[in-house]
Amino acid sequence: MRGQITMFHIKKGYGFVACGAKQIFFHHKNFQRGFQPVVGRWVDFEMGPGLPGRQQMAVNVRYAESEIIEQRFQEIASLAGGEGQGGAQ
Repeated sequence: MRGQITMFHIKKGYGFVACGAKQIFFHHKNFQRGFQPVVGRWVDFEMGPGLPGRQQMAVNVRYAESEIIEQRFQEIASLAGGEGQGGAQ
């Protein structure tokens, strides 16, 4: 699923992702390792079990751009390899 971070409480370590009309809870422990959630950024995530007595929550939350950037690097690398080396002679 894809959504946009609408709120993140740094001290408490949780936030919400808007996905359509829904606000979906996530905890920083379920966020992409090495990154901090930033309001307004797009993320991809999966739905997982929530805390006892609560609805499902977003898990495996990661920035959508990271996948796009990685794909672009691969495209650039393949173009560079396919275009030959050197310039006009």
